Amino acid sequence: MHCKAVTADGKRCKNYPLKGKDFCSVHRKMQEVTTRGTDKEQEEHRKNTCSFCGKHVKELDLLITAPGANICDECVRFFNEMVIENSKE
Repeated sequence: MHCKAVTADGKRCKNYPLKGKDFCSVHRKMQEVTTRGTDKEQEEHRKNTCSFCGKHVKELDLLITAPGANICDECVRFFNEMVIENSKE
């Protein structure tokens, strides 16, 4: 059984879910991230967290930022491994 998340292009995530959960580690984190507080606080939160795993910049070695999305070094490595794994299939 695979993660229940659906990608932006409508395909199912090919990762395996965490034990006893419906989502893989990446999508579980995304599901847990919530924004609270004022608009300014929400914007500050968005600018300082990975858009994929929800980790704060203080927890990371590197956070790459772009308009509308951020990605951390851990997610880059994870997604790179996914691309390599999927290209072998």
